[in-house]
Amino acid sequence: MSTNVQWVNSSTLPSKRFTCGHCGGDITSNVGYEGNIPSQPGHKKGQIYVCHNCDSPTYFSNDGKQWPGAKLGSNVENLPKDISDLHNEIRDATAASAYTAAVLAARKLLMHIAVELGAEEGKNFTVYVDYLVDNHYAPPNSKSWVDKIRLLGNEANHEIKIVGASEATNIIRFLDMLLLFNYEFPDNDISDVAAEA
Repeated sequence: MSTNVQWVNSSTLPSKRFTCGHCGGDITSNVGYEGNIPSQPGHKKGQIYVCHNCDSPTYFSNDGKQWPGAKLGSNVENLPKDISDLHNEIRDATAASAYTAAVLAARKLLMHIAVELGAEEGKNFTVYVDYLVDNHYAPPNSKSWVDKIRLLGNEANHEIKIVGASEATNIIRFLDMLLLFNYEFPDNDISDVAAEA
């Protein structure tokens, strides 16, 4: 995946393990740049590490914040374009630590999924959540997860509530499961898997 970029005047840094916000690789890098402050000798203004997988730079501030951050969730195959675009938008929002925006978009994604799977357009969010559960598009025993998305989405949408990383992580884990269940592992692909076995 490397693009063979040559970073001029890069140096050896202390090794740092991180998830690259560009390619998603779990890497350990020791190549990059330190930001020195000329007026304050010995003080650093963060570090930029170069990913050895995709050759892209990642900035780390002195307090350990990473930009771009690692995206929550997984890549899911076989998604319709609109659903794929919105799923990627949600993941990009998490890389920017925009967790409230990610959860609001997750609510919208659930509506898109329900309509794509046959629900009628123009209904309210609760109708779409119920449609996914009642028509078995949500995996068995997942109604509590769906209800959690409904509640958290309502709170983020209608109340003054900021969503944190742990809440966003749970919602995105559920969305990944829902997308995998309905798009990456559909019934019609089982014969192909059996033929390869």
